[in-house]
Amino acid sequence: MTNSAPDVVRAQFEAYRSGDEATARRLISDRLRFTSPQDDGISKDQFFATCFPTAKYFVQQDIVDLQELGDGRVFLRYRARRRDEPSFSNVEVITVVGGEIVDIRVYFGGPDDTP
Repeated sequence: MTNSAPDVVRAQFEAYRSGDEATARRLISDRLRFTSPQDDGISKDQFFATCFPTAKYFVQQDIVDLQELGDGRVFLRYRARRRDEPSFSNVEVITVVGGEIVDIRVYFGGPDDTP
């Protein structure tokens, strides 16, 4: 694996999906700031206590778009589905510095209509 920002983001997405916390912790900086409609600038420890364990609830979660924006920022759009619920699409803008994720900003989407 290289340290390009898209490679780091893809590796962290896969670590989340598989529940590989050790790999995810190596990819995420101790300086992490995680923000979503439910979380306001939480730390790495809070992220691993609150957000990381949620992967087990998904029966599907696939990357739809992953684009480097520049300055270490990566645009990530994924389709996800929980058991007995319709699929939805979320967007994240993730910043990578020195091969580590330092900032994750999640924007919740609505029902996914992507073919």
